[in-house]
Amino acid sequence: HWHELTVSFGLLPVDAFLKGLAASGNYTLHFNELFAWEVVHAYGVLYRVETDLNDDLTNVGIPNPFTYVSWAATSRVVFTPFYGKYSVGNRSQIFTELFLVAGGGYGWMTLDQGDAAATQHLVVDAGLGFRVFFGDYFSVRFDLRWEGFFLNVEEPRHELLIALGVSVHL
Repeated sequence: HWHELTVSFGLLPVDAFLKGLAASGNYTLHFNELFAWEVVHAYGVLYRVETDLNDDLTNVGIPNPFTYVSWAATSRVVFTPFYGKYSVGNRSQIFTELFLVAGGGYGWMTLDQGDAAATQHLVVDAGLGFRVFFGDYFSVRFDLRWEGFFLNVEEPRHELLIALGVSVHL
């Protein structure tokens, strides 16, 4: 078994009115080369960027009526079916892996940026990631995660988290 700690920064680009810039952290317990458990992955939206569509609503006196993600915490199963070893000019090697994740947890959404009373929702998520190793203890990873925030039973609110992070392997 080995442990992994990751810090990432990312983007939530799907919302047509507000784009989110997020920071995240996670702890993963690796059982073997194929399977791991991302015990906790938590992120919070640090900054919101209003789009032109949001400005158009505001200019005609209509406030944004939609909720947005404040933060989320999930737990996932990690499956790593692909591992790559590449030679660079016959002088050095690069080690990579492609991994898949699936899991769930809870997310908190608010109606406007000043609203401190966030509502809690079930989250189901899945995604993939690509990692480049730098020695035995460090790696840089790119994550692409779909998240479904269940505001009601019939229809989830779809979000996408695109993140770039640094991991320490212990």
